[in-house]
Amino acid sequence: MKYRLAVLACLYFVVSGAQAGWDPTMTPSWGANLEPEGKAPDAPAWEVSLPAFPKEENLVEFDVGAAVRFHVYVDTVSISVKGDEVRFAHVVRTPGGAVNVSYDGLRCSEYQRAIYASGRPDGTWSRARKSDWRLINESGAGGYFGTMTKELWCGEGGHGGPAGTPEQLVKALKAAPNLRR
Repeated sequence: MKYRLAVLACLYFVVSGAQAGWDPTMTPSWGANLEPEGKAPDAPAWEVSLPAFPKEENLVEFDVGAAVRFHVYVDTVSISVKGDEVRFAHVVRTPGGAVNVSYDGLRCSEYQRAIYASGRPDGTWSRARKSDWRLINESGAGGYFGTMTKELWCGEGGHGGPAGTPEQLVKALKAAPNLRR
């Protein structure tokens, strides 16, 4: 039992650390020379309109790869496009039952990500205190943000603008069997 708790605690810290951190040794595969942190989001977290908390019936699983044991589900009704940014809520579940919910933005042309809010166990949002844009880290637990950006939601291999309207992005997510389980 202690072993299972230790494994769950480690996995929780890996997932939450990968979502919050930036690896200074990582550079995007397309070779851009970006700073680790970009300018602050156009709208600070406290000014961003948060979507309704994700509901089970609106979640679509996004395949994070065989090497990762947790599951990522995108809340399709939360997907929005604001200029060069795709915003969405998603749920991460571990095999042990841990759950992490967040509302994020992907800045397509800069290959960056910002966290606007985290989900609470009671089904409400907690706004991020700091929502700086950070370069997307393609390795580790948060590597799925790179796949979302490059192969699904942003044009030109991940450094163009959003690949369509929210409705088109939802359709692409649902039609991409190689990207989800």
